[in-house]
Amino acid sequence: KITFYKNSGYSYLIDKTGKLILAPENDEQVADFSNIFDFISSEQSKAEVQSKIENDESGYGSYACNGTEQYTLNYVPVRNVNDWYLVTVIPQQYINRATSTIIYRVILICICFALCVVIVIIHNVELSKKNLKLKLDNAKTDIMNSFFSRISHEIRTPMNAIIGMTELSQRDIGDQNKVAGYLDNIKCASEYLLSLINNILDMSRIQNRKEQLDIAPFRVIDMVKTVDNVTSQNMKLKKIRMSVLKDSPLTTVVKGDRKKLTQVLVNIVSNAVKFSPEGGKIKFTVQTEHLEKEILYTFRIADEGIGIKKESLA
Repeated sequence: KITFYKNSGYSYLIDKTGKLILAPENDEQVADFSNIFDFISSEQSKAEVQSKIENDESGYGSYACNGTEQYTLNYVPVRNVNDWYLVTVIPQQYINRATSTIIYRVILICICFALCVVIVIIHNVELSKKNLKLKLDNAKTDIMNSFFSRISHEIRTPMNAIIGMTELSQRDIGDQNKVAGYLDNIKCASEYLLSLINNILDMSRIQNRKEQLDIAPFRVIDMVKTVDNVTSQNMKLKKIRMSVLKDSPLTTVVKGDRKKLTQVLVNIVSNAVKFSPEGGKIKFTVQTEHLEKEILYTFRIADEGIGIKKESLA
């Protein structure tokens, strides 16, 4: 007894004439036919199957059997037994139902797989967002640390100048000429310190990329004196001498952002002082070139420090 598809499909042993040799006990179709060829409704289909069986060929196909109902027949010769065939008969509706079930399960598996992929992608995106946020936070922290480190260095320079000149004023309190000179230096350093503080307070403008140049007339010689006054105290502490070399009086009134240019030059000179050995020398050179409608000033600061390697200058 061989059944499948929940007892809806059966297997039979037949001879080449189609006569049933062995059939399942509970097959309701046995009462309807004793020859497999009588079970096939279409004469053309019957002749096709009969021809293949007579020629010892195997085959399968969907045929109208037992009236108009569609069945799938699979027939193969039995080995070592002449003229015997094993025929499997399955109602087509059960095959279609099984196929639909398989397709449904495959679709369900694909949907589950797709959901898993989506979940993994969402997880990776969220993880990437967290990593990116962490990197941005770290970058902001590094920028702020660098900013405050640079600002503290820039503020320290004029503060040292103010403190140093104040101490000198107290020492030479009886010499009005010296005290007047010290007070001029304190005034220059204080104005420079105030410009630095204003820049710090205007950080929101810088962050929004709305920083503007404060263009106003000034004399280059006055700016050079400010740089000298602001950095002089630090140079005295290391016994460093700075010589200002110029090829013109620098008294011509020009237009530009004096505060920012002063800040740049003070930073460069401060670095020169920082990296110069004690008792060293610094040369502050200003070259003037008169063009057709403007004047070109070139500032060069040279110190006796170790310098920067050529490969690090790129």
